[in-house]
Amino acid sequence: TGTAISFVTPREEGMKLEVETLMKTEIEILEKPSDVEISVVLIGPEKEKEVVKFLLKNKKLEGDGAFHEKSAKNKKVNLGGPSKTKKKVSSSVNRNILKTRDKKRKDKK
Repeated sequence: TGTAISFVTPREEGMKLEVETLMKTEIEILEKPSDVEISVVLIGPEKEKEVVKFLLKNKKLEGDGAFHEKSAKNKKVNLGGPSKTKKKVSSSVNRNILKTRDKKRKDKK
């Protein structure tokens, strides 16, 4: 329904082919008019990006990370198992049952 103008550089030729296959039509290529001047100064997107070398290197971390020996003050001491460390707790007492039992014994005498 309209006219579209695309400027394609040799570097973008592969993307142009992908667009053509997606649209299933061939894009007509026209030569640039002779009165148009081309600047040699590149703008931001046209410039080649430099690879930053220090970002690609893997940094070696000092130390062993999370795997290390505990300090002496934080180590556990073996006290011989739970039977020697835990106190034995008696079962809960139902006070009402004890009252009725005492009352029955008192009445028997």
